[in-house]
Amino acid sequence: MLLSLEQKVQKNPEQLASELDGEVVLLSIENGRYYKIDDIGSEVWNRIEEPIKIKQICQDLLNDFDVAKEDCQKDVLAFLEKLKEDNLILVSE
Repeated sequence: MLLSLEQKVQKNPEQLASELDGEVVLLSIENGRYYKIDDIGSEVWNRIEEPIKIKQICQDLLNDFDVAKEDCQKDVLAFLEKLKEDNLILVSE
């Protein structure tokens, strides 16, 4: 099932994360894989410490960056889908 803007996401506590030169590096304890998240992905990652609606993440990014709303929503949903596939985030209604 694809994510929607109304769903809440948060970091899965089952991984380690560290910031390195403005980017986040993750280690999944579950699958032993490393992930490098770019600067914009790191902005999203830093906003999901606690459960937050995806539409709120998008609104925050729209306030902070010069990006079209549709592009922002599409990119954030795609990024979070990838994190969900690799079990790096938790999703709730």
